[in-house]
Amino acid sequence: MLCEEEGPNCPHVNSIDIEFTSSVGRTGPAAIVLPPGYFLPENADKTYPVVYLLHGYGQDPRDLRDLGTIMWALMTTPSVPAHRRLQKMIFVFPDGRCRNGECVKGTFYADAPPGTPDGAQMETFLLDLMDYVEENYRTRAPERHTVFD
Repeated sequence: MLCEEEGPNCPHVNSIDIEFTSSVGRTGPAAIVLPPGYFLPENADKTYPVVYLLHGYGQDPRDLRDLGTIMWALMTTPSVPAHRRLQKMIFVFPDGRCRNGECVKGTFYADAPPGTPDGAQMETFLLDLMDYVEENYRTRAPERHTVFD
């Protein structure tokens, strides 16, 4: 789903709330904030880096979505020269909240040990969400840089 205008599932232009189901059947919310200009025709071939921000214990992705819209504003602030603004990027806020007691059987943002019945599969959820974002949005491939002293 894309969010080009505000509506029930789009509280801010370019902000998207989804219910995501991983390959192991874990379902949970995720929030995605696309950069300014994402939908402009002149940016149709442009790709963006992706930043995944994980919420704290007891929160869910929608608790951080507003942070994404603040960062969105920092990418476009007219009072800051363009070369000093925050780089345009995609923000993704995955679900890490315990559901149905799974955190007792696993760990926060990690898969439960093999052989743990009904254990949390949160790492798998996160990795599957990353694949979903790469398949459905214009993401930039990771870059490697060698740094010399």
